[in-house]
Amino acid sequence: MVRIRERTALTEDIFSALDTLTSRFILDNLFKGDLVKDRTVVLVTHHIHLAAPVAAYMVTMGENGTVVRAEPIDSRAISPESSTSDVAGLAKNEDVPTTPATTDKPADKAVTKLIKDEEKAEGRISRKALLSFFSHFGGGVYWTVFFGLVLAGQGLTAYQTLWLGHWSSAYAEAERPEDVSVVYWLGLYIVWVLAGLVALGASAVIYYLGSMRASRIIHAKLVDHIFGGE
Repeated sequence: MVRIRERTALTEDIFSALDTLTSRFILDNLFKGDLVKDRTVVLVTHHIHLAAPVAAYMVTMGENGTVVRAEPIDSRAISPESSTSDVAGLAKNEDVPTTPATTDKPADKAVTKLIKDEEKAEGRISRKALLSFFSHFGGGVYWTVFFGLVLAGQGLTAYQTLWLGHWSSAYAEAERPEDVSVVYWLGLYIVWVLAGLVALGASAVIYYLGSMRASRIIHAKLVDHIFGGE
């Protein structure tokens, strides 16, 4: 469109499907470049924060298609340090002046702020979504095995400390330290440690496999619901 020889270029929401970096690249290399130099460019867009720095005149349309504001853009309202976000505050119920401009210097008025502070929304995952996700992990056997391994791993971890206490008591009860079998106590302690690691590791693997299964099922249902035409 910018390669034609016309003096007026019409563009309609060219930033709607672009990310910020691409939009900024087009702005710097097209609208600020020589391609549209000495041309009149009419840009229809919702991204006022992008178009405002290179625009000379702005027309704000209301929801019913009427013009709610039409005026030159005041450069004092554009701050490069401000956050880039939409400008919903421009669409106010204001009448468009229909009288022609006079030669008298208009009185100073409050500068319209083209950029407002960025807003952040917070949310949470609903209980229904969580129940739907965990319900696809597996049946009763799956959860029995999973919680059994978790309880076994935690129990063995706690028993390791208890076993060390019995090992210390054995020295107090023995007549000589040599009578306490280090191989016996240390060997069983290693067994408890390994058994606990195996149980906790197995529970983690089972949980991972269950979550992958649930994710695949939900993804398949979502794709079928969107593209299945039901």
